[in-house]
Amino acid sequence: MTVLTSCRSLFEMSSLLRISKLMTNFNTGYEIKDD
Repeated sequence: MTVLTSCRSLFEMSSLLRISKLMTNFNTGYEIKDD
């Protein structure tokens, strides 16, 4: 049970990191495009 929870939290953290990275790339790309 504990292992499953830790695995799930790790997966959620990696997903959040990937999403934030995607958002940053999108924002920078938009800024460059806008400029």
